[in-house]
Formats: sequence, C-alpha cells, structure tokens
Amino acid sequence: MTLIRPGPENGGRSKPSTSTLDRLPKHLSEKWEEHRESFEEELRVLDKVPREAVTVAVSIDGVQVPMKDGGRAEKRSQEDKKPVGPAGFREVGCGTISFHDRKGERLKTVRYGRMPETKKVTLKGQLEAELESIYASRPDLTLVCLSDGFEDHWEYLSGLSSRFVQKGEEKNEAIDLYHVLGRVKMALNAYHGEHTPESKCAFEQCRIWLREKENGAKRVLRQFRYCRGRVRGARRKAIDREITYFKNKMGRLAYKRLLERNLPVGSGVVEATCKSLVAQRMKRSGMSWRQEGGQAILTLRNLIQSDRWEAGWQIILQQFRRPVTSAG
Repeated sequence: MTLIRPGPENGGRSKPSTSTLDRLPKHLSEKWEEHRESFEEELRVLDKVPREAVTVAVSIDGVQVPMKDGGRAEKRSQEDKKPVGPAGFREVGCGTISFHDRKGERLKTVRYGRMPETKKVTLKGQLEAELESIYASRPDLTLVCLSDGFEDHWEYLSGLSSRFVQKGEEKNEAIDLYHVLGRVKMALNAYHGEHTPESKCAFEQCRIWLREKENGAKRVLRQFRYCRGRVRGARRKAIDREITYFKNKMGRLAYKRLLERNLPVGSGVVEATCKSLVAQRMKRSGMSWRQEGGQAILTLRNLIQSDRWEAGWQIILQQFRRPVTSAG
C-alpha cells in the first residue's frame, strides 16, 4: 500500500494520497476501538485534575448529523403528526467534563463525541469512567450536573449525582438557564405579544427572579398562572405548556443557590462541543457519514480538543511498532 506520493507541484515534497487520508483515520480508529477502554484509562492516569479545581461539571447533549444509512424520517409522533427528525439525520452524542476554580472560572474540559447509538450508552460509560477516575484522586470536588430538559439525559445525570455526591449533601443539578429563559420568553410572548415592551419588561423581571431569588422558579410559575387566567384559545395553550414544564422541572431550577457558590448554571460548554467537535466538521455542504468513518473522525477530534493528543498519539503508535532484530 502506498502511504505517500511524490508531489512535484509542491517542490518534490511528499504528501499523503487522498485514499490514504480516507483510510488512515479509519485504521487508527479501528485499533483504538479495539482497546478503547484500556486506552482511555491510560489517558486518565496521565491527565491530572487541575490543582485549583473545586468543582467538576458534567454535561450531555446531542447534535443531528447527515448519515448515509440514516434512512427516512423517524416515525411521526401521535401528538403533532410531524416528523420527529429530518430525514437521513441521526443524533451524535456529546459529553463534557469541566473543571472550575473557586471563582467559577473554567480551567479545563474533557470532550467526548460518539456516533449515533441507542440511549448514548458508550458515551455515558465514558463520562462515568472519567468521574470514577477523578473522584479516586479528588473526592473533595463538588459535582454539578447540567443539561437541557431531555428526560433520558436527566435519568442518567441524576444517577451520577446519587453515586458521586457525598451522603447528606444536596445534589447540584440544573437545567441550562438559557433553555429555561427561552421557555419563559415563549410564555410571556403568548400573553403580551412578541417583541412588545410589556413582554420584554416581564421577561427581565422573570430573569432576575430566577437568578436572584430563592423561590425564583415559583415566582415565575405564579406569573404564568396569572397570565393564563386572562387569555383563551391558542394563547392559553401556549402558556399551559410552559406551566407544565416548570412544574415538572422545579427541582432543577434553583439557580440562586448555585450562583451564590460560583457554580455553573449553563450547559454552554457541551453545546459548544456539539458545534466545534461535531457540526463544524461533519455538517459541511454535501457531507454524509457512515458509523465507522464518522467515529474515526470523532475519536481523533476528542483527543485534540481535550488536550490529550500527544499522549493519545503515543498510545496509538505503540500498536504499530514492532521490535527490529538483526538477521545475522
């Protein structure tokens, strides 16, 4: 197999062929996946927790990518009769482990991306293994779990809280504040009208309540109920949806308590990871992916964006090195 091909157009220097650039990541990923758990454990041993860290935050999310074997659109939901997702797209799972200092400044982030898989099983295992390694050396760290409102994510994250939060301590779980404020805006727009001064003023008041009041979420819920009682039809239904959302998520809307301790209240890190790790590389014009090729790209980008490339590359190289002995 030819790995490099002379390039007279660039002064006689050699460069990898196009076919090699396609095969090489897949070959490296195949080796990595074969020994993935032991390789990742080796990386975790080499990658120390920042000394200044007092908080570790874990987040999980996903982003839709075009798949060659993505098939037709998902079955229509019984509720709205519309396709659940775009045809040919499936969800790549993303997860992050971030360390923060006493002032709440982010010190370091470990990023993972996995190609579509039912309930993100492998990704969840990777994040849990990271936390096991972290708490083995730093049991003093405060754990914060952050995500959007997707129930499967919270079933998993709540399990992590139960496992790693010390007995007697309160869980630190929060739905991303930006997502929640988006729901607030929809309810207030339904009542006051979109982009009206009244809606903007009411939104700002609710934002302050959520961030600065101990019972901020309950205050917002009371405001929603007041608005619902004064309208009918579609406007009332729109406000009802947000009332139900707040009632079901109330335990994860205690932002004032977290902010007072300089703990994170947003899942922006994992959302940025969805963009930089996955979307910027895998959603370019005309692209579509198969499972094997997509994971090959994600595995390498995981290492690079987690600042683990040098250590990871040395681990990979060991799989291709063989001792050389003299024939004589």
